[in-house]
Amino acid sequence: MANRPKNKMPPALRAKQFAPFAALKGFEEALREQEKICVDKKDVSEEKAREINEALKTVSPGDRISLTYYKNRQYISAVGVAEKFDLSMKYLEISGEHVTFDDIFEIEKLQ
Repeated sequence: MANRPKNKMPPALRAKQFAPFAALKGFEEALREQEKICVDKKDVSEEKAREINEALKTVSPGDRISLTYYKNRQYISAVGVAEKFDLSMKYLEISGEHVTFDDIFEIEKLQ
């Protein structure tokens, strides 16, 4: 035992040197972002626009709604409570997401 160093590193500190290390911060998130399927925004027909407008007229804050909207080059579906709703500013909030009326593809008021 004469060859053993006197200042041996405690096991807890030794374990840290083998912990996973991410040399490129944000690289994994960037890869996940690339995996998303990006699509162009679809044109809404006049008939569909009328349907959306009629549905929007029936929605009030606190109503439960189903919504499909366009954001960040993808379509997102959400079901939740209309938290904020402003006809004059043409937006609503659902689950903390700010959605402009122009980005709405489908909306339905739920019971």
